Amino acid sequence: MASENSYHSITNRAISNFKEDFVTLSRDLYTSQDSLTHPGEFGRYRENLVSDLLKNIVPSYCNVKDGFIINCLGDVTTQCDIIIYDAHEAPSHQFDRTRPFFPQETCYGVGEVKSVLKKCDLIQALKKLQNIKKIRDGAQKGKLPIKPSHIIDKIIHVVRNEKVDSNDLDRFESQNIVTFLICERFDFDTKNLQKVFESEIYDPGDVHFRHNLILSLEDGFFSFWFKNREIIKIHGDSPETIPFPFPSHDGVACGNRFMSANDENDHIFCFLSELAWAISDTCIYPYSYHAYATKSTYFENRWKMTN
Repeated sequence: MASENSYHSITNRAISNFKEDFVTLSRDLYTSQDSLTHPGEFGRYRENLVSDLLKNIVPSYCNVKDGFIINCLGDVTTQCDIIIYDAHEAPSHQFDRTRPFFPQETCYGVGEVKSVLKKCDLIQALKKLQNIKKIRDGAQKGKLPIKPSHIIDKIIHVVRNEKVDSNDLDRFESQNIVTFLICERFDFDTKNLQKVFESEIYDPGDVHFRHNLILSLEDGFFSFWFKNREIIKIHGDSPETIPFPFPSHDGVACGNRFMSANDENDHIFCFLSELAWAISDTCIYPYSYHAYATKSTYFENRWKMTN
């Protein structure tokens, strides 16, 4: 029990310091006469705070940076504030140190870091994350992930028994990149936020492209839930639900879940816990330099050379 309390004390201190630095210190450093003196540096400072916090909850083989995500089809995302990637599987070279590019196969998650969000700003940010999430769609057709082993076993079992496509992002939610948003607070009423998700951002058929987690430091934490079908088979339907850090579970859309902010920062702790859960369940694929570097005329030129 003592070690558990010690761990909680360390974590709570880190969360409290993060929130204080993000909300108060950042504005003290970059605000003069109620206006930001260096908006760019202000944003980067907050992104670095988030990056440093996340490095404490992801596995040691992960790293956290900003940059762009690419795929072998030639698609490139817009710039990402936070990219969580597998440092063991990602290529060590970076052709442009100021703007690193990461293959989608080696990326676990992408995050946006914002300040005070109006409704239109939130919609824009979530649509950006939706487009980033599409970078993996169709880019690994026919490939099986190489990590994590427990998800690979699940995919193989389901494919053998249900005869489904192993790359179905809707059926296997863990094959998609995790997306999340962190902000200081919302500048609008969030009571009808679920309707905003359904009517102004996402199409009904694109559940697997929805965000995973949203954290407002001063409002609360938005996630998802599902009902365990195996439990329902045994005990019948019940109002009990299971928290879940993905927008769908086994091909079924999840319900929206909200935890209000409190002085104990439970909402931040739960966000970090579910993000770590999501990252540990997210698939990584084999990266091939050849797939990215080969030009479309490669085989044609090779044939001309050998004919």
